[in-house]
Amino acid sequence: MIYIATIGEGAYEYFKTLTGLTKELDPIRLLTIVAFQTQTAKTDLIYSLSNVFV
Repeated sequence: MIYIATIGEGAYEYFKTLTGLTKELDPIRLLTIVAFQTQTAKTDLIYSLSNVFV
């Protein structure tokens, strides 16, 4: 399950690299992260890396 990856140890560091590269390659487009039903901005570690969190 991918949502576990966004709350587990090392999630921020892993996704920071991916989102950084994404924003570097396409700085105009908004980066959207879609959360699993039980995830919130308080529990999801990668929330702050996106422009839109759904």
